[in-house]
Amino acid sequence: MEMLSIGSSEPQTWFCHLELSALHLTSVLLDAEGRILEYQTSLPALAEKMPTYLGRHFFTEVAPSTNHAEFRGRFEEGVRLQRLNVIFESIFKDQGYPAKTVVHMRKGPESDTYQLLFSYL
Repeated sequence: MEMLSIGSSEPQTWFCHLELSALHLTSVLLDAEGRILEYQTSLPALAEKMPTYLGRHFFTEVAPSTNHAEFRGRFEEGVRLQRLNVIFESIFKDQGYPAKTVVHMRKGPESDTYQLLFSYL
């Protein structure tokens, strides 16, 4: 899937109000350093592990398969520019099996927060 850049740099709030349990989604809120501030998921196996992830570094401690230029690099560039709103496909290998996802990285609801939205295919 080609990377898409959404027109506005303003965060959109419509997604925050969706019922995640009706979809196969995970939302992770990070600080500018990549530490997990909040999370929500509709996947029971992941939900059991998520409380241990709070405060941990997403790219190095929780999902090391994302610690590369195409994933973490996009996040860091968006943080640096204070404009993060991009959608792309990624394969996670951190939960014991490969999981193909569509990732939406965007500016979070508060300053210096960034949201990663994962839709599992």
